[in-house]
Amino acid sequence: MPNVNRSAEYLAFKKLEIYQAAVESAVEERRQLPDDAERRVLDRLRDRLGLAIEGARAIEADVFRNLGHLRTGGMVTVAGGG
Repeated sequence: MPNVNRSAEYLAFKKLEIYQAAVESAVEERRQLPDDAERRVLDRLRDRLGLAIEGARAIEADVFRNLGHLRTGGMVTVAGGG
């Protein structure tokens, strides 16, 4: 995008936004946790974006919480352990 300061912080933020949008897409239609195929796609995207597993899981937890997904003992149940 023109006139955008492409600082490291900006790029990191955009990567997080991309991952969040992918997680939302993976769960919104079926309104359940990602299946194994979706988990593999999310894991590949996370790796390509260079996101830490912990950061990706925090985004997933926020999305699941916002969409009212299943939780076990306060922790979000995530398919696959990635």
